[in-house]
Amino acid sequence: MKDNIMNDKKMTYEDLDTAVSDILTDANKKVETLIEKFNDTNDEGSEVDTVDLDSKFDVLHDYVGDYINE
Repeated sequence: MKDNIMNDKKMTYEDLDTAVSDILTDANKKVETLIEKFNDTNDEGSEVDTVDLDSKFDVLHDYVGDYINE
């Protein structure tokens, strides 16, 4: 993702879509890593399943396309 994506430059829909995708991909990886660490290290015997995690981020990404008014 371009670090300067949030500057005063005009954005295209493609710029927005790319930036949102990059942010959500990064967040998804970080959440999955945290859950894996919890699953590997907690003393409670608890486990958080990540089977549906990707789809939660897909819904957030779809928001941009679903609510664009052209």
